[in-house]
Amino acid sequence: EGRRGPSVVPRAPTEGGVQSAMAMDLLRGYVERHSGRCRGLALAVAGRMLSSSEGTMDLPPWLADLIAFGSRSPPPGARPDGLFASGAWDGTSPSPDPAGLVRLYMRHHRYGEACSVVTSVLSRKDAGGLTSRLPERGCVEVVPYGLIDMLWNVVDAIASGRYETDEERGQVSDLLRKREGMERALSRHFESLRTSEDGIASARLLAS
Repeated sequence: EGRRGPSVVPRAPTEGGVQSAMAMDLLRGYVERHSGRCRGLALAVAGRMLSSSEGTMDLPPWLADLIAFGSRSPPPGARPDGLFASGAWDGTSPSPDPAGLVRLYMRHHRYGEACSVVTSVLSRKDAGGLTSRLPERGCVEVVPYGLIDMLWNVVDAIASGRYETDEERGQVSDLLRKREGMERALSRHFESLRTSEDGIASARLLAS
């Protein structure tokens, strides 16, 4: 008979791991249930998570999505009207605050994640069509260019430093890749603004 390799026995979850998972599930349920009535709750919870871990904890995807888009799983191809605008708050559904999430990440020196938020928001396609973007219909797209410029300059300052270890250089390269993604999203956004001017003018005529 051939020799058998050592058997691999799956490890049972530790008591602490089970408790952590249960606590996160409870937190998720609470935040998703009450974010519609308590504006800014999700952002406050995210801030507490980052502060308690000194900025080292990764925010759960459901929480980041709730802040950025107002829902835990935004439908593919959808984009909230107003882009970075907080939007009208009706007291029942979560109001997105992607600019607040960018500021929070920057405050905790998570600049790569901040770039990714900008990329995600700008990259979402407008499924509502041109007529949904008419200012007279109440839709004004808001992009915090000053905040994005600040983020860009911070990344520039980090990239200009001298780094001795491969790990540090790898982290800077990863940060620059995320900023390049943000740059591409901004370029597509500006191109969309230019090419849609005639279409929006036509949509006004059709909607009038």
